[in-house]
Amino acid sequence: MKSTFSTIFYLKRQVVRKDGTVPVMGRITVDGTQTQFSCKISVDPKLWDTKGGRVMGRSTAALETNRLLDKMRVRINGHYQEIMERDNFVTAEKVKNLPRLLSPTSRCSSARTSIAAPIPSGFTSAPCGRWCSSPSTTNG
Repeated sequence: MKSTFSTIFYLKRQVVRKDGTVPVMGRITVDGTQTQFSCKISVDPKLWDTKGGRVMGRSTAALETNRLLDKMRVRINGHYQEIMERDNFVTAEKVKNLPRLLSPTSRCSSARTSIAAPIPSGFTSAPCGRWCSSPSTTNG
């Protein structure tokens, strides 16, 4: 059974953090039914391309944020395909509720990723997309 499917990213502009950034949200739509989730990323709203659902610019932070959004979209599309092959019936909630949708290999103990401030030296990007002080802060 064929269904319509889309994934978009948008800003939750009504929630402005102290540093002026706003959270990025995701929306999965299957056959007109929507479900939303937090991407655990914050961006400067002046840098957001609403039509493309991406951060504008070539800064390291913008490229990293767009890379994380692309990885998230690929994971969501993969989950959709898995469910379609296995169950032959997909809902937006089924796609959203699959384990590790946002963090495919591990979780980390740090806060959210934000492109408002430069990334502190000594920090790395964890597989979950958040900045961690070292790989040892991740849990398997």
